[in-house]
Amino acid sequence: MDALVWTARRGAIVKCLVVLGTRPEAIKLAPVILEAAKRPGLKVQVCSTGQHREMLHPMLKTFSIVPDYELDVMGGRTT
Repeated sequence: MDALVWTARRGAIVKCLVVLGTRPEAIKLAPVILEAAKRPGLKVQVCSTGQHREMLHPMLKTFSIVPDYELDVMGGRTT
């Protein structure tokens, strides 16, 4: 039996955090995020590193994905 199905039958929730920071990562992971979000018993959360925010967020918006967390690793004096 699928471990996720078994966990869901027990009433537990499996948490999945997807961390991304670039446009290519968003393009590759968006279908995975959207499909995983459909699975009962699986809670998917998205974390944006802020690495290339100006390119990442428009791509996420295309897929109607809103990050749950923003790390802002490129804020301030970071290069």
